[in-house]
Amino acid sequence: MKLPAQGWYHDPYALHEDRYFSAGRPTKLVRDGATEAYADVPDEPLPIGELVPAADSSDDDVRADDLRRADDGDDGLSIAARERRAAFDAFDQRCLAPVSPRARSRRSRKKTLLADATDSESPLS
Repeated sequence: MKLPAQGWYHDPYALHEDRYFSAGRPTKLVRDGATEAYADVPDEPLPIGELVPAADSSDDDVRADDLRRADDGDDGLSIAARERRAAFDAFDQRCLAPVSPRARSRRSRKKTLLADATDSESPLS
């Protein structure tokens, strides 16, 4: 069973270089070289003969190694540099974490108690 034409084919009407076919029918999407445009499909029936598939020029321009996901963060850093940055970020978050008011008051009470204990043990008092 032969499938209906789908994709770019040489324009059977010879009005443009290529014409896009969908489900075996010509569409108004045409291209001449790298320029794509719209042109009405002629009212005449398709010329008799086989459709000739067009060379898909877009395949030449796109390579898999050029493609990236939209949410990939490309900061230009190597993997090692990213790992170092992650380690420093983790260290910064741990060391610079905000101290809760409760912990802060406990620390100040300890300092006060230590200062009072030190003052009472000094020989000058």
